[in-house]
Amino acid sequence: MIELLITSSLLILAVLAARGLLAGRISRRMQYALWGLVLLRLLLPVSLPQSRASVLNALPDTAQVSLARPEEFSGEMLPVPVDTEAQTGTAPETDLAQTATGGTQAGISGGVADTSGSEPHPASAQHPENSFNSAALLPLVWAAGAVLTGGALLWANLRFALRLRRERCQLDLAPELTGGLPVYLCHDLASPCLHGLLHPAIYLNPAALESRERLDFVLAHEKTHYRHKDHLWGALRCVLLAAYWFDPLVWWAGTASKRDCELACDEAVTAAMEEARRRDYGRCLVELIPRRVPGTALLAATSMSGSAGAMQRRLKAIVTAKKPRRAAIALTLAGAVLLTACTFTGAKGITSARDYLAEGETEWKLCALGDESRMQELLVARAPAPEGEPLAQGEEYVKV
Repeated sequence: MIELLITSSLLILAVLAARGLLAGRISRRMQYALWGLVLLRLLLPVSLPQSRASVLNALPDTAQVSLARPEEFSGEMLPVPVDTEAQTGTAPETDLAQTATGGTQAGISGGVADTSGSEPHPASAQHPENSFNSAALLPLVWAAGAVLTGGALLWANLRFALRLRRERCQLDLAPELTGGLPVYLCHDLASPCLHGLLHPAIYLNPAALESRERLDFVLAHEKTHYRHKDHLWGALRCVLLAAYWFDPLVWWAGTASKRDCELACDEAVTAAMEEARRRDYGRCLVELIPRRVPGTALLAATSMSGSAGAMQRRLKAIVTAKKPRRAAIALTLAGAVLLTACTFTGAKGITSARDYLAEGETEWKLCALGDESRMQELLVARAPAPEGEPLAQGEEYVKV
């Protein structure tokens, strides 16, 4: 789960940065398509095969090590080295395998050799069920948050759907105008929208019927949403918001992707229009879009709302549409491939304890822990002394 949060967060930040750097240089539809990478990453609970390109390789090594002088192992019994007793049946003649009177066997937890020799606390040893594990509560907290957030999203969408069904009246329009979709009129609807997961329909408000030109613009806009399957992407967006309710970056991505959805739709509608026609289309949308309708962020419908500044930026994007630059498109595609390689793959795995050896360290003893069904390794390596701690003649440090 931690790996998923790290990779998805980096991917979201990268897409947000690309939106700012490449705005106006690539098509709005390509900009919207970048969110498909984020959607796919959040839907995949695990990483794909390991790769050296994964960003997880840059994380600090999570293996825990301890430094000690070789003589500090006296009085303790470490597991027998792999290449000695496990193969010959005889114990090696080394200080690591010698047991002093009253010594205890070293335990291993999280890759650290516990050579303190201290006895476990009697209460925790006899009654382990009394120990409190806070990590065990995390799945319960996540599940509770997901249920509450998912319930709020579901209630908002169901209430909106019931209100539309209660108030709607179907309009008799030509199929070539509606694209085969049913069209309804709702008098209290804030803005036109495409709504419905299994049976999508276009819902209009009275303002959309004031002129034939305005009706044509609105129907073209909502039909484009239908062709882009934005009603399905909106539903998936709500599912991910419920699953990642605790991650502010996912909420930020949800808001930005919904804004890019509208920009991509505008671009597709106005692709074949002249500049004067695009101005009329943009002015029509600005007149129809209300200012900050509460609750629209929770809806899967393609409802439109926004601040005055957002509307001005949207109008500018419609009127000043530019032809995408080939260099920017090539850069975006290359960046998408690189992001996929870096965030969809796992870190190069550690297959042996020897993989933890750092520069200047040499293997001393490799020991086997466990039985045939579950075998772990303990590596004792000679390591450089810590800075500022001189060693006497004949002394050396080891890393476990």
